Amino acid sequence: MDDPIERIARIKSSTRLGKERLPDVGGMAMDAYTAALMLPFMAQAIFGFGGRGKPASNPVISNVPGPAETRYLDGSQLIEFYPVSLLFNGRALNVTAVSYDGKFNVGYTGCRDSIPSLQRIAVYSGEELDKLEERLGIVA
Repeated sequence: MDDPIERIARIKSSTRLGKERLPDVGGMAMDAYTAALMLPFMAQAIFGFGGRGKPASNPVISNVPGPAETRYLDGSQLIEFYPVSLLFNGRALNVTAVSYDGKFNVGYTGCRDSIPSLQRIAVYSGEELDKLEERLGIVA
């Protein structure tokens, strides 16, 4: 599929279906629900017997809202904010997007044995973003 707009529409549709399966609860309850789902994988990692359970998929893609305003540390401005995520047994790739101060930053964490060139994924993602912006008429 060459049209980036069509790809985004399919991703949005798929994501919407996934979200419809989640319970309709508030933020703290959703955090508890997510923790309960992650508990078996966390326990395997903590107790050292990873690989006993099999995840439903090997990539993890998430979007985390970050601070909307500029942050400072001892007078120095935080310019960009990139996430680093964990990989549990059976997971090959984690792509996490974080918003910060009106920007959208993406972090890639990958299993070296499963994904020999994580940099290519990041480069290809940037190229696809350029295509999407061009298709939408956005000038960078």
